[in-house]
Amino acid sequence: MSRVERAILCALACGTVTYAAIWAGEWSSGGRLYLASIFSTAVLISTSPTLRQCHPARIVVSHVGSMMVGLIARMFFLPTPLTIAIAVGIALCFVVMFDALHPPAIANAAIALVAHETTPVLLALAAISSFMLAAAAAAAAALYNASAGQPLAPAGFWKRRRR
Repeated sequence: MSRVERAILCALACGTVTYAAIWAGEWSSGGRLYLASIFSTAVLISTSPTLRQCHPARIVVSHVGSMMVGLIARMFFLPTPLTIAIAVGIALCFVVMFDALHPPAIANAAIALVAHETTPVLLALAAISSFMLAAAAAAAAALYNASAGQPLAPAGFWKRRRR
């Protein structure tokens, strides 16, 4: 596959993934809200589908876990710059502790604190969008691997690095 063909394929994949995740998010929130972090996730999935950070399980755990951290922080604190920074730090600690880091998803902790939406809507938005992105990540990894002549499976999730 040539560089131009791959660039066109990545652009089409990114647009499709972004549209699907936005549609799913708008459907779950009644068209009132979408997660800005899905754009970064869509670009990452479309351009580097075989990275560990693009594994479907990492996408779901990071997006939903970060949203839950932000929602828990919202129950106890007002959205100030300090509380947002603390919530983002705790969300990062959570996903690193579970070895499930997907960097764009950490922003969901901040989004949960500042969004003017109910807790069930925000949680459903994160869950539905992340499952849609995870499905796209699995498909992108399979297509990428097929074009490279490798097995049709996404990168390892909890596979330890060799020292």
